[in-house]
Amino acid sequence: MNKLSSRSRILVAGLLLAACLVVLWFSRFGGTFQQTATDAAPASPTAAPSEPQRAAGAGGELVDLSPALTDRGEPSQPRGVNGTNLYLKASALLKQLSEAEWKMIKQPREEVAEAEAKALYEKLKPVLALIHDAARADYYDWGLGEVSIDKPMPQYRIILELAQAALWSAAYRFAEDPAGAIEDLAARAKIPRSETHLLIGGLVVSSIEGSALDVIRENARHLDASTLERARTFLAESTLNQDVSRAFAGEAALMDPVFNTLSAMSPEERLKYARSLWGIDLGPAAEKVLLDPERLADEASFIKRIEAQMAEAMSWPDAQFKAWNSEFTARLVDYPLAALSLPALGGVRDAFRRVQVEREMLAAGLAILSSGPEAAALARDPGTGNPFSYTTSATGFELRSPTLDKKGKPISMRFAAPK
Repeated sequence: MNKLSSRSRILVAGLLLAACLVVLWFSRFGGTFQQTATDAAPASPTAAPSEPQRAAGAGGELVDLSPALTDRGEPSQPRGVNGTNLYLKASALLKQLSEAEWKMIKQPREEVAEAEAKALYEKLKPVLALIHDAARADYYDWGLGEVSIDKPMPQYRIILELAQAALWSAAYRFAEDPAGAIEDLAARAKIPRSETHLLIGGLVVSSIEGSALDVIRENARHLDASTLERARTFLAESTLNQDVSRAFAGEAALMDPVFNTLSAMSPEERLKYARSLWGIDLGPAAEKVLLDPERLADEASFIKRIEAQMAEAMSWPDAQFKAWNSEFTARLVDYPLAALSLPALGGVRDAFRRVQVEREMLAAGLAILSSGPEAAALARDPGTGNPFSYTTSATGFELRSPTLDKKGKPISMRFAAPK
């Protein structure tokens, strides 16, 4: 069937969580792209400008973000095809969709006529072709320069819109072409990979992976021996763990310029900047720290140390993380600025852990479908280090983890036995 199943339509909506995160991010930092891509062709042997082009054309059209840099004797500069130009070209195609078509993508719970869904799928084919081409690009540069805490980051909006469209397309075609759907998901997974140097990037990657897991799990019944193995390979190729570690390491590195900026300001400027940066009432204790250079330096060191540790803590067993989280949370009473920034880290880690568990659980389920029940003992729950709970039923089997889902219930997956 060509039509999205009712369940698949609901699963596609999972990506909207990340969209909400980005909306919140943009409400704080603002910003839209001032460019879009021209045709992104392979690099020519002629020399390119040493700086990315950033000015919009006279008619409002937008130019190539970051031309390939070749034969300049500058080894630090990338060569070849810039994948972000392909993403920008795909984004330009998405802007041509009607309001009704975007509603189909962003509100997949609603029933639509099959003819309308098929027409949208056809329109998305060139978008997916560009996403596949970008997955094979040589490098990715959005042309935005160095990252800073208060700099606009419009690339995440584009990343999420492309991911939403690609997920809809994959879910639509899965029943009739599971091989093609999995390849779409594999290309889609690479869209945010160059943008995981901050926590918002890690959250986007996590949400994109989680929604892909849902679609594969829902459509596991459509997998034959060949596509089952390809789906397992796709899961094994996940870079989420590395991306999340990189995101927290990036957050830690970002603390130096932030606090250097604060330290260079007068006390009055410092308070004004901090109030703008955090966007909330700082409170007397935090403002007192901002007026004391020594305490400010101590806060900076504490926040940086905790975020650097989070880069490692993401892979710790749950019991180890819980003990560490309780210890550092108790110390926040002495670090009022950190208390404004870090209390949510436990919740962020829980969100990542859920996706990690779901990925390994899905991989275990596909392994059982492929190799038999003995594969259940080989898989390990990232939260406990033990095998998932495995029970059989008249129609198949179920895997379960003590890790809680967003509703506070143990994560579980049911699989139908192969026919």
